[in-house]
Amino acid sequence: MSLGNQTKGWDMPDDDDGYGRTGGSGGGGGDRGTWRFIIPQPKDNPFNAHLPERERVKPATKRVLFIDGAPTHIWMHSLFGVRGAGSHKDAVCLRKNNIAERCPLCEEKVRLQFVGFFTVIDMGFVEYISGKAKLHGTPSTKNPDVVFQFQRRILGAKKGGGDKPGVLMTLKWEAEKRGDDFTGTIWDTSRAGGKTEAVGDNWTYIDRIRQEDYERYLVDLGADPQYLKLDPCDFGEEIQALSEAELDIMGGKSPQGGNGQGARTEGAGWGGQGQQGEPEQQSLPKTNGKGSWAESHPQDAPPPEDEDIPF
Repeated sequence: MSLGNQTKGWDMPDDDDGYGRTGGSGGGGGDRGTWRFIIPQPKDNPFNAHLPERERVKPATKRVLFIDGAPTHIWMHSLFGVRGAGSHKDAVCLRKNNIAERCPLCEEKVRLQFVGFFTVIDMGFVEYISGKAKLHGTPSTKNPDVVFQFQRRILGAKKGGGDKPGVLMTLKWEAEKRGDDFTGTIWDTSRAGGKTEAVGDNWTYIDRIRQEDYERYLVDLGADPQYLKLDPCDFGEEIQALSEAELDIMGGKSPQGGNGQGARTEGAGWGGQGQQGEPEQQSLPKTNGKGSWAESHPQDAPPPEDEDIPF
């Protein structure tokens, strides 16, 4: 179900995030074609892999280029810890987004979050060597010779509440320093732990480039221009709303004699084929082994695995 029109900009509603019946501050999928941007927890930071598990505490850092100058606003229900959610990590609120008068998840008091969505380019992991940043792609979980980098992603940041502002408010305050326009800005973002937002909770400004220079800038870093997608996402198509009947099942109801154990729809979750692996149909090419964008690289590969992904 398409979202239709959404609001965009840095103005925020007065409402704080509401309700609270979940097992945690969940987040995740709902995307039809473009994967969500996430950062792994410190225990899954690839630069910690050589350490004993108890010492894997250093946060991972990623670098992103913002294509959108301001967020697109969507009210989302977090489904983390909700029975019947299946592969879904979140769901569009039908009532708050003016899609329908009734939202089954509102009736069940499932946690409601105001989320700002941006189109970004995931430039990869950041490693500092002798004070200089080096970018690395994400190795495939199926083929270690395949590396994903410089892909278009959807970054979803939560507004949070008055006593606990989310990353969206951090970005809003940073935008005020830059004419309320994030277009072309480049940031390093790191994630301190598994209970922080998966887009990172520590943001550092790096640079700003003109739109006409995006391709040249990324190609100089190793991107293959024929696979770059630099246009903004259409969030009305990328983030689909589930129907009332599907949300009824998630809320524990059983329309038409169903068992109330949850609904799964093609394209929901982290993508068409699965929440955590690469799409099964993809035939993945080899890279040059240097961590840069691979020749014939599949554009819509998924993000790194993460068992507990709040956003």
